[in-house]
Amino acid sequence: MKAHQLNENDKARDIFLAGLANRMFKTMNKKGDKFLYKEVEDVYPHSKNEKNILGAFGQEGKKEAKEDLYEMQARLQQAKELVAQRKGGN
Repeated sequence: MKAHQLNENDKARDIFLAGLANRMFKTMNKKGDKFLYKEVEDVYPHSKNEKNILGAFGQEGKKEAKEDLYEMQARLQQAKELVAQRKGGN
């Protein structure tokens, strides 16, 4: 899922890049001495979007890891109870 989102983000950047490249040499400031857009990031926040996607992925990973720890803790408790029952039954 994250790979797909990253891929779509790259595709969107490429579309804006093509448009920027097309207009870059034509669009100047009012004085006509500087280009309005110098970087793709001026038009499309690719890096910011990528960080948001990867950041969301990291948060999901933390949540899953925490849930896994709770599951392991529950299994350990069950194992301790089972061992205690077996010792008490002998």
